[in-house]
Amino acid sequence: MRKIGLLFSLFCISYFSNAQITGDCNSPYDQAAAMVSLLVGDGVEFSNASFSGFDCSAGFFDGSNSNIGIESGLVMSTGSVPSIVPGALGAGNGGLGFEADLTTQFGLVGGGNPNLNNVLVLEFDFIPNSALLSFEYVFASNEYPSFTCSNYNDIFGFFISGPGINGPFLNNAENIALIPDPNNPGSYTNTPVTINTLNSGVSSTGNTGPCDDIDPNWQDYSVFYTDNSDLGTVNFPGFTVPLTAQIEVVPCESYHFKLAIADVFDGALNSAVFIEEGSFSAAPPSDWESEIIYNLEDLDFIVEGCGTTSFTIYMPENYPGEFSVEYHLYGDATYGVDYTLTGTNGYDIVIPAGEQSVTITIDALYDWNYEGPGTESIFIEVDEIVLGCGVIASQIIEIQIADQPPLTLQLETDAEVHCHGDPLEINTLVTGGTGPFIDGEIAYTYEWSHIATNADVVVYPTESQEYCVEVSDFCEDQIAIACVDIFVPIYEEVEAESEIIYLCEDVETELCVDVEGGDGDYTYQWSNGDQTQCIFDFDDEYTVQVLDGCFEGLEVDGAIRLDIAPEPIFEMLDIIDVNLGVEFNNYTIVSPSHTYLWNFDDGTGSTVENPLHTYDVWGDYDVTLRVTTDIAGCIKESTQTILVRPLFYFYAPNAFSPNGDTKNDKFLPLVTGAKTYELFIYNRWGEQVFYTNDDKEAWDGKMSNGKLAPQDVYIYKALLSKEWEPGIIEETGRITLIR
Repeated sequence: MRKIGLLFSLFCISYFSNAQITGDCNSPYDQAAAMVSLLVGDGVEFSNASFSGFDCSAGFFDGSNSNIGIESGLVMSTGSVPSIVPGALGAGNGGLGFEADLTTQFGLVGGGNPNLNNVLVLEFDFIPNSALLSFEYVFASNEYPSFTCSNYNDIFGFFISGPGINGPFLNNAENIALIPDPNNPGSYTNTPVTINTLNSGVSSTGNTGPCDDIDPNWQDYSVFYTDNSDLGTVNFPGFTVPLTAQIEVVPCESYHFKLAIADVFDGALNSAVFIEEGSFSAAPPSDWESEIIYNLEDLDFIVEGCGTTSFTIYMPENYPGEFSVEYHLYGDATYGVDYTLTGTNGYDIVIPAGEQSVTITIDALYDWNYEGPGTESIFIEVDEIVLGCGVIASQIIEIQIADQPPLTLQLETDAEVHCHGDPLEINTLVTGGTGPFIDGEIAYTYEWSHIATNADVVVYPTESQEYCVEVSDFCEDQIAIACVDIFVPIYEEVEAESEIIYLCEDVETELCVDVEGGDGDYTYQWSNGDQTQCIFDFDDEYTVQVLDGCFEGLEVDGAIRLDIAPEPIFEMLDIIDVNLGVEFNNYTIVSPSHTYLWNFDDGTGSTVENPLHTYDVWGDYDVTLRVTTDIAGCIKESTQTILVRPLFYFYAPNAFSPNGDTKNDKFLPLVTGAKTYELFIYNRWGEQVFYTNDDKEAWDGKMSNGKLAPQDVYIYKALLSKEWEPGIIEETGRITLIR
């Protein structure tokens, strides 16, 4: 590939920019010892530091305002420290050079014998205090992404040599700048970090051969790549995520470390490596750590029989392989009687290689014997252990065991409700037991006859019954049961009856409802709005809802109705063929529920609707008709004065035979209703033969001189007057006397 060299004036100054990465290659960072001091952290003693490169090619960087992923540390850049800042131009001026381990590394990744430019090498000796050396770094390059899968990529490496190390580089050194296994965090592949092994996963030319030749899985490693094409805070278009380089070493032995980086074939499109400040460390194992998880989080002691408590021993930092330490037990709690342990190997606590911790379980045994509120002690003493160049002192874990306080239960409630279905609160009073605390109270478990799981419940009993609750604490070794009998009274069914009141006139009257049954505490709601047992109102239909104190009841009907008798209406007619006979016509409104009573004013009466009556004496009479209703006995009367007149009637036979046979022997006109009466009888010659003024006196066929009148035709004349009319009425006719 062709690289274009860029010339720039290099000044050994600090280079700063707001919200971007910054660099500083001024003193003391231009000295090898100062550079190494930036890297070295705990557990490492270094010496014989040396650096080879051009001016301002290495120094301090501050990445806190960038996306490089490392706060600060040492940067070695083949384009100079100032070139890492966005917008800076420049190229390294170290010229051609040679570095044996970089040349070997280039060959191992498929390259030939490279021309190295701007070679930068930092070397020093060190003694680790523990068995694991590690540090954090980022590799960046301007060859991302345009020269991915090319044959001329820049090269770098972290080369370490010393006891137990056998690699392909000078002094049997190994390159520990290796790609992590993306499928197994904490493990590493054998593939070195280069542009052709760790990138975006896409070849810039479409030819993946150079990348495939190094590692066919190279595209899987793109998870460790950061695309920085906008160059916003760091002046490299691409770089790795922060990676860890690590290797197992022999504590307290001397090792040599070399950090080398160079451009390949020309000095343009530079690369850099950033190493986190103080991360180059082999810290001696710190004191082992333990964490106690009590069976009840609110307590700092074990409750016997209440589940298990555990304590966890954590692997010391920087300790490789299996970790094992002895422990001893003592205290006033007896192993096997008061408690047991699981998770130990005899009297050894062992953390297997690859594990970070081991958990020991303590089971405090429940003996059903409460000995008071005190505790018994368990002391677990872990022996001291020598690790690397240091010693972890012995430590003691103290755990207290307490008895379970006795669990007691009482119920507080009324024993009776007034009405079935009334709410009734039942409260529990629980003491003792053990459990986690909620708002300062032990969290007990409640089971109410399968109706609830609350401490206090509200029930709605519809019949007398027993309510029971079972209470247990967190440990569930103790169970308390309590019951309460709730009495629900049984009342007779509410029965109610109102009435129908009939009135003879529309006046305000009392209407009541009679109630029995229920609890006796009745309420009333009438349809007219009244709420008393009796109401005062007028003619209407009414309903009343009656409820007892338990809201049981019914609705009944009542009424105030009018039974007013109708106005009596009648007339009087003479009976034409009955003297002093009267016919009464009743025109009163007819109803089968009415009765009638007539007073004829002559000491007699009748209950017939339309009566007939004959008076003994003619004259004026005050006739009264009384109408009475059958329902309420309401009465109305009407009185009329009537004139009873005798019947006026005159009839005379036209023949008679006075022969002594007692049949038709006399002539006697029939007269009715006459006030005066005169009867004259004449013979054919006009001679008067008979006279009388008594309508009961008959003509016996004799002459006025006492002689028998001969058989012949005679003339009669009757003169009459009426009682109630003036004037004389004359009646005449012929009579045949038969002998």
